[in-house]
Formats: sequence, structure tokens, C-alpha cells
Amino acid sequence: MLTEGSLSLELVGSVLAEDVFAKNKSIPLLRKGTILNERHIFVLQSHLHHNNLRMETCLFNQPSISVEKLEQNYKESLGQLKTIFEDLEATINGSASNQPLQKLEHMYTPMLNTIVAEDEHFELLKLLRKDDEFTYVHSLNVAVVSSIIGKLLKMDKAEILLLGETGILHDIGKLAIPLSVLKKNGKLDPEEWELIRNHTVEGVQILKKMGETRSKVIMGTLMHHERLDGSGYPYGVREDVIPFHAQIISVADTYDAITAVRPYKGEQSPIVAVMILMEETAKGKFDSAITVPFTKYLMDQFVGKRVVLNTGEQGTVITVYEDRPHCPLVYLGDNHYVDLRYDGTRSLKDVVSY
Repeated sequence: MLTEGSLSLELVGSVLAEDVFAKNKSIPLLRKGTILNERHIFVLQSHLHHNNLRMETCLFNQPSISVEKLEQNYKESLGQLKTIFEDLEATINGSASNQPLQKLEHMYTPMLNTIVAEDEHFELLKLLRKDDEFTYVHSLNVAVVSSIIGKLLKMDKAEILLLGETGILHDIGKLAIPLSVLKKNGKLDPEEWELIRNHTVEGVQILKKMGETRSKVIMGTLMHHERLDGSGYPYGVREDVIPFHAQIISVADTYDAITAVRPYKGEQSPIVAVMILMEETAKGKFDSAITVPFTKYLMDQFVGKRVVLNTGEQGTVITVYEDRPHCPLVYLGDNHYVDLRYDGTRSLKDVVSY
């Protein structure tokens, strides 16, 4: 059913019945079939050449969980995970029992159920602690990001929860590495680097002592630093050997590593992460079936936001494209739109403020 409506937030959830063009009538802002959100409305109010839109239908929007509730869930999970990881670290050289796995399941389920139920996850990504110098913080972050990717890929609930649990456990082998090595500011010596490279193998041994038998959890822990082109570790295997589940953990692990504060670097924005993930995808290290939907989701959150290009120019993100989300349509002012898919001299660099 076709309807017509004026530009207002009442159109959020509506589906465009036709392509929408900028004021100069030559630049497509949004394509037919786009489900409008608040960011789209704000962009269209500034760049649309008329005031009315044709819609196919209006979707019913379920009320989203509050940011406060998301933050509460995340902080509670983080506190519980900290205690469990401290207990595990204390028994790492002994014979661990199955009890820690049971505690973990009780801890992560509410957080991951929230992700499965919600469609707007970016507020949760913004809540993730960036000072993930401690393994338990990074592990929960990777669990959250992996679960979001699973949701974006339309996996079923059981698979999403399994991704989340693998994310929590993927770096458990680091509990056997001295903090002096994990938090070292300078360059690692060969022996220290070997300890780091071995944390995936060590993690599998710890999980087996804890009673873990699920192959996806084991392989996600073992292979989250492997790359499709064979450049990863511990074995340097290629794409035909690395399970898809483990590849998702790899992307989530890389995203959190980029956006986190580490002893050797400061926090970087999701846009920087998008550019690095897509660059690594182009090099054959990651599967575009994972990185493109994930980076498209991330870039959609910056529609209407000010960004910086590699040339130093600043502009506003107008449209994010399905196939190349890291190359959006950017408005530079004075009726000048740049489609980064076809501009050989410009590329996205960062967001002005995040």
C-alpha cells in the first residue's frame, strides 16, 4: 500500500517506495526499500529536494530496551566475569573442574539474550569498556560483538548464544601468561612472543580440563588468530580449514582490539575499525560475508555524522552502500557530493567526534 508523508520523525520505520534524490536531483540519497530511521530523517531534512516521500508501508516498532538497562546488564556481566576469571587464574595450574563453565553460562545468558532480542545494538557497542587490558573485559566485549555479528547474519538463537560463549572463552589461555608480558609497553622478545602465540593452544587445554567438548567452542578458541590467507597463528592454516564460527570470533576480536585502549595505543573509533577490517578483507584475511554486513551496520550509525577524509576535508555521511559500506556518499558542502566508491583520491579516515 502506497502512502505519502511529510518529513518528520513519525516516518521512522516506514519503507521508501521509490529512490530519493538530493536537491540537485542527480545524487541518490536513499534507495527504494530503505527502512527509515531517525538518522535518515535528519539527513533528508537537509538534503531532500522536496518535502514529501512515498512509502510502501509502516513497520510496527517495538519499544527498544533503554540504554540504562543495557549498561546495567553489561556492568553486571562484567563484574561476574571478573570474579570467575580470577578464580580460574588461581587454579590454572591445577585440575580445574566443570563448575566454572556452569557459572559462566549463568553469567552470560541474560546479556546475550538481550542482544538476540534487540535490533539496535550500537548503544551497547558504545558502552563496551575500552580499557580492556584485562582478559575478562576483552572477552566479554568479543562475546557481545560476536553475538551482534551472528544476529546480523540471521543465525538462530542457539548459534548466537554459542558465538557469545565462545567469545567469552576465546582468550582464556591468556590467564596462563604473566601480566608483565600481557601489559608490556615495549617490544616483546622472542620468548615472550612465543608465549602470546601459544595462548590459543593453551586455551584449548584449559577448556578441556574444564570439561568443554563442543567443537565450535574449541575451534573458535584455537583458531581466532588464524587468517584466510594463511598469515595467522598458531598453525598458519588457510580458509578451507578455518570454521566460519571461528572466523566470526576473529573479526570480533580484531574489532575490539582496534577500538580498545592498549598500553601501546589509544582508543580508535568504529570508523577506523571499519577501514582496517575492510582493508584486511581486501587482502584476503577476512571473509567479506562477515565483514561487509558488520561494517555496513557500523557505518549506518554514522549517517548524518561529520567525518574526516584522507585529504583533510570534512563532510557529512549521507548514504552507506550495501556492497562497499566503507565508501559512503559524503556531502562536502556547497552542493558538492562525493561518492567514495568512485573517487580514486579520497577515502574515509575518521569521524569528527564520537
